[in-house]
Amino acid sequence: MIVKSEFNAVRAVVAILLALIFVLISLLWGNPVHAGDLPDPQLTPGEATDTPIDVLCHSKTNLTRDVPESLKQQVFAEYGMQQEHRPDCTGPHHACFQIDHLDHRKNGGADKIRNLWPQAYDGTSWNAHVKDKLEQRLIELVCVDKTMTQQQAFACITSNWIACFQETFK
Repeated sequence: MIVKSEFNAVRAVVAILLALIFVLISLLWGNPVHAGDLPDPQLTPGEATDTPIDVLCHSKTNLTRDVPESLKQQVFAEYGMQQEHRPDCTGPHHACFQIDHLDHRKNGGADKIRNLWPQAYDGTSWNAHVKDKLEQRLIELVCVDKTMTQQQAFACITSNWIACFQETFK
């Protein structure tokens, strides 16, 4: 018959083994998600313009960022970040960020504070360069393949862009 203390010891060992297995699987499975890889949904839920998708998909106009420096500084302040916007980012300690559109402009994302957040260029696996690949793929799915609607692309990227990336590129 197992004594209560032996049972508790076995339970503790099993719990430790399960935790180790979980850590190993998460390390082998893919890139870990860190705090700051996703925007704060209270501050940045995403916001779209009312530009029709056929205009966006066939637009020959340059859809470059049109976010004034004052708005970029306001976004940094809302996120409690005291640093300046540095497009030439080469700094250490995750110091390089861009003010990014959660819903990209080619999908109708607005140049409004509710659609902007500070996203890391480097220092994390889920950075601006990776999100740019997702944005390009969503443009293809909406405008070229026509297998996704503008609203689906908006919902996908604004709900959790990392999960959207994983689903899109699986």
